[in-house]
Amino acid sequence: MREGNYTVIEPTREMEDRWAAHHDETANATFIARTDSWYVGANVAGKPRRVLSYAGGVGACRLECEDVAASGFAMRQPLGPGPAARPSTTRED
Repeated sequence: MREGNYTVIEPTREMEDRWAAHHDETANATFIARTDSWYVGANVAGKPRRVLSYAGGVGACRLECEDVAASGFAMRQPLGPGPAARPSTTRED
């Protein structure tokens, strides 16, 4: 993000859908998703049941983040200043 001079980025809809599918697959492989607990929203009538925390582990999450960064945030929509706002690195004197 520093190299691109981005202050904020948002995922594309495609990336959101891909991550949500991966997240749900990982979460649904655990017993957490099968419990009647506040952890899945079972304590709120009418609320869709869903595990909100990532159950794939910190290592897998970090690898995903590193892959996205290595791709130049290809699946992201930069919202910060971006390259146009990057200060010049050449001297003009």
